[in-house]
Amino acid sequence: MTRYAYVLIISGTTKSRSDVQKFLDTRPEIINWYANLPNAIFLISEKTATELHESLKPFLINDNYIILDVDTDRNGWMPKKTWDFLKGKKAPWEV
Repeated sequence: MTRYAYVLIISGTTKSRSDVQKFLDTRPEIINWYANLPNAIFLISEKTATELHESLKPFLINDNYIILDVDTDRNGWMPKKTWDFLKGKKAPWEV
């Protein structure tokens, strides 16, 4: 299956970053994630943004968030590890 890279941006969350990351670890549709920005987590998944939204919605029900595809067009100033993560789209055991 095709893997996609997304960025999950959460604003005004009632949960800690650690709680969100622990939740992502329980989700089979999240192949991998990487966080190096305060309110954003990069995700790798074979699911669409809509499908991810449906699986994250119960956990983030009282929070504002958006899931954006970062495969189509992206640019910025990030550590090399971030770019490698987004290009590679690997699961932790594949790294």
